[in-house]
Amino acid sequence: LVRGATVVVRDGRISSLTGPVPADACRIDGAGRILMPGLTDLHVHTDSSELALFVVNGVTMVRELNGSPGMLALRAKVARGDVLGPRILASSPLLVGAPLRYRHQVVATPADARRLAREYKAAGYDYLKIYDGLSREVYDAFVDEARALGIPLDGHVPEAGGLARVIEAGQALQHMDKSAFAL
Repeated sequence: LVRGATVVVRDGRISSLTGPVPADACRIDGAGRILMPGLTDLHVHTDSSELALFVVNGVTMVRELNGSPGMLALRAKVARGDVLGPRILASSPLLVGAPLRYRHQVVATPADARRLAREYKAAGYDYLKIYDGLSREVYDAFVDEARALGIPLDGHVPEAGGLARVIEAGQALQHMDKSAFAL
């Protein structure tokens, strides 16, 4: 907690907590109030109808964990200021080994994994969402291609690889169940 700070904002970012305050600055008296940084929701599945709710509740960034081309378009609208919403980081659609009821992409071969990693990176997704049912060979292909492309992996622990492989791969984790602990 910093009391009595003078917060200077330039181009939408805090530039100083001590001043000096430019003569032409818009001044807001915050005496008796609390200023805090925006919150981040690290795991959402959202759409345009909910974006303003994040902002009015102090959430200034979200991580969408089942992305789509529509989410990428919405992210661009928010970034341009056309739609009120938090900054959006978007994953690829769920990368799975077998069909699901949710939006997903079945990945059957290592060649498919490499191709999809390149396509999703080129499309502008922020990370690849690893999900259930991937074979070890497909998972390893995602790991190799993601490293080469510089796109992070995020998601579930694939049973075929286990937690030890996910840790070695540097993948971020979203959920863990008992199968994840089979090292």
